[in-house]
Amino acid sequence: MNELMPNAATVADLAPPPTGRVLIGVCTLNEAANIESLLTHLRMALPDADILIVDDNSPDGTAAIANRSAEHDARIRVDVRTARGLGGAIRHAMQAAIDGDYEWFVNLDGDFSHNPADIPRLLDAATHQTTHSTKSGGRDVSSNAAATNDAVTINSATNRSVTNNSANSAASNQPADEQPTANGKPQREIDVVIGSRYVDGGSIVGWPLRRKIMSHLVNRFATLCLRLPVRDCSGSMRCYRVQKLKEAGADNLVSNGYSVLEEILIRLKQVKAHMIEVPITFTDRTLGESKLTSREAIRSMGQMVKLALKQ
Repeated sequence: MNELMPNAATVADLAPPPTGRVLIGVCTLNEAANIESLLTHLRMALPDADILIVDDNSPDGTAAIANRSAEHDARIRVDVRTARGLGGAIRHAMQAAIDGDYEWFVNLDGDFSHNPADIPRLLDAATHQTTHSTKSGGRDVSSNAAATNDAVTINSATNRSVTNNSANSAASNQPADEQPTANGKPQREIDVVIGSRYVDGGSIVGWPLRRKIMSHLVNRFATLCLRLPVRDCSGSMRCYRVQKLKEAGADNLVSNGYSVLEEILIRLKQVKAHMIEVPITFTDRTLGESKLTSREAIRSMGQMVKLALKQ
C-alpha cells in the first residue's frame, strides 16, 4: 500500500510545464544527505518539469526533507511506500507518469551518481533527433542511421538536430513512428534515451576495479543472453516515451530488485521501442551508502537468468 505524504501534490494537481509534459522520477532509500541539493539541481536543470520522489520509507528522514522542498515547489511530489525494492519503486514512478498522461518520463539515481545537468541532453536527443530507418553495422553510428530494433549512439560532441519539414500529405501513408524526411527516407521516433557509461564519451568515476568488472559482466550478459540492443543495460539514467511504457506494460514488471532495469528494456524491445544511447559520466556517490550489496547483485543475476530463459 502506498501512502502520499502530507503537503504533496497529486499528479492531477501538477500544472503542465509550458515546454511539454515531463516527469522526473527519483527512487530513494536513505538519501537524506543528498535529496535537498538534488532537488535544487533538478529544478535548475529542468525548470518546467514535474518531479516525483518515491521513497521506500527511509528511516533517515529523506521523505521529510523532500517534503520541505515540496512546500515551496508545487511541482514536487513525494510518495512514501511501505514496501521496499527498486523494482517496485520504479513501477510506482512509471505508473504515475502513465496516469498523469505525461509525454516523457526521466529516471535517475538519488545520490548524484547521475548529473542532473545531463537531463536536458537526454530530452533533446529524444525530442529533436530522428533517425533514418537504415540498417547499420554497429551501435556506434551517427544519429542518421538505425536498425529496425537496434540502438544507436549519439555523441554529444557531434549531435545535430534533424528537423522534419515534410508535408502532412507525404506522411499520411507512413506508420506513426516512421515519417518521411525531405529526402524521402523514412524516419523513426525515438522512444528511449539511455544515459550510457559504455559508449564512446561515457565513463565511470570513483568505482573500484572489482565493481567495474562486475558491471561489465552484467552488461555483457544482458547484451548477449537477453539480446538487448544497447551497451549499458543496467544504468538507470534514462528518458522514456510514456506511451511506449504503457504499451510495454510497465505496470506488470515482476523484478523487484536491480534487474528491473533490464526487464524494462526487454519489455520495450518486445513492443519495438526505438532506443538510443547518449554518453554520460557516472560518478560514484560521495555521501551515503550504496544499496547494491553482494546479495542483491546475486539475486538480480538470478532474476536475469530467469528472464533469459523466458525469451
